[in-house]
Amino acid sequence: MLSAPHMNGDRDHPDRACALVRYSHLLHELGNSEAAMTEVTNAIGIYTGKYGAQHPYVAEARYRRALILKGSGGQPQRWQEDLTTAREIYGRVHPADHPLIAQIEEELRDAP
Repeated sequence: MLSAPHMNGDRDHPDRACALVRYSHLLHELGNSEAAMTEVTNAIGIYTGKYGAQHPYVAEARYRRALILKGSGGQPQRWQEDLTTAREIYGRVHPADHPLIAQIEEELRDAP
């Protein structure tokens, strides 16, 4: 699933992770949050394995996972942790007034 010729069958290729993040968002929008969580978590694993836990791609995937968790009404502590981690990673590569950081801050305002 989600392969292209340049990936040479590498299931841990970063391009596959990118597709998984977007696919998870689609699955969530279609009401399949469980499958969405599986795919975005797989993407986080790929990105972390290839780039390390502090890479901006990991931040994006964790942000997406937080939105899935939050949107499905699940595990506030977990989605807050994902958002906080994403904010910390982005904060190292973007200025404090960057739109991505502002989006995360807005999501965190809903924390219980």
